[in-house]
Amino acid sequence: MLLLILMSALAFACGVMMKPQVSGGLSKNGVLWFMNESSSKERSLASFLIAVPFWIWALIKFITAGDPDLGGISFLLVMISSISVYRSPSRVSIRGLCLSCFVVSLNYLLPLFMMALPTTFQVYLAIGAIYWLIMAIWNLKARNVSSSGAI
Repeated sequence: MLLLILMSALAFACGVMMKPQVSGGLSKNGVLWFMNESSSKERSLASFLIAVPFWIWALIKFITAGDPDLGGISFLLVMISSISVYRSPSRVSIRGLCLSCFVVSLNYLLPLFMMALPTTFQVYLAIGAIYWLIMAIWNLKARNVSSSGAI
């Protein structure tokens, strides 16, 4: 949970600082701008930054313990779709990013229904699922998709 909080704060700070003249910088106005009015480009960067450490974590688990963590695939999808949106925002690329965030959310939910887990881990999984579902919706609501207009 701490990693998720830290990466979210870092990603939002980077997103706000991308356009300090528009957002008002690292202030209440800047955070509100980023949450409500930022473009798909800023949002894709935030999604990428948040996904990277979790993807690395999943890879380490797979390499060191042979644990088949589906996060290695689902977070990679977020990273790839984030790059696609950042390079060339379009309706298709934004929907791909939303779908990949939704896949991460499902990846968090899957163990809840397949395994008997400690309550604390169930809470962690539920928070992760809700977080990535919110990320999917947030990315879908980006203000401007491309120079040709909004979604």
